[in-house]
Amino acid sequence: MRIVDLTHTLSTHMPVYPGKDQPGITSVANISANGYNELMLSFSNHTGTHVDCPAHFMENHYTTDNVPIDRFAGKAICIDCSHLREGELIDENVLGNVDLRYGRYEFVLFYTGWSYFWGKPEYFGHFPVLAQPLLDELIGMNIKGIGFDTISADPIDATNFINHIKILGNNILIVENLAHLDKVADREFIFTCFPLKIENGDASPVRATAIFL
Repeated sequence: MRIVDLTHTLSTHMPVYPGKDQPGITSVANISANGYNELMLSFSNHTGTHVDCPAHFMENHYTTDNVPIDRFAGKAICIDCSHLREGELIDENVLGNVDLRYGRYEFVLFYTGWSYFWGKPEYFGHFPVLAQPLLDELIGMNIKGIGFDTISADPIDATNFINHIKILGNNILIVENLAHLDKVADREFIFTCFPLKIENGDASPVRATAIFL
């Protein structure tokens, strides 16, 4: 078995969604003074590589503590769309010979190459997002989740969050800020994105992985 880490490191200087606070990571105990190390963490539950649950946009809907645990793992395919330019849409043309028939995959990830800009101003630019026809096709597959190596499923300047609402409204998870998708592009694997079990949590950081059996 081989496991590929698809997660960005959580740190105080990492990129966060525009307008959000940087994570706080503070030492509250250390070995020399206390005999052990301990950190105090404070950050938005949408920080770094994270999963959005339906409750992010849907009232009285699935949260991190009541989504069935098996919804956070399953057979995945990573679509290479890194050839797209800034502002282009991810449409059916990126699929190539990939067969997205109903039931074939439980997660579909999109490698845009945007994680190259992690930590740079360009990360908040006009990254590629799903075109509506392809999004509708994915929803029709009854999959568990859709993942991106970008900071959002919607454009950075979105105000109506159409993609979020459409995806989450169909009980499909969204995984954002994935890393190292170049290592799994155009490949099949078992994908995991288990969240913290936060009471009434609409999202949670995850340690996302690709598992090759």
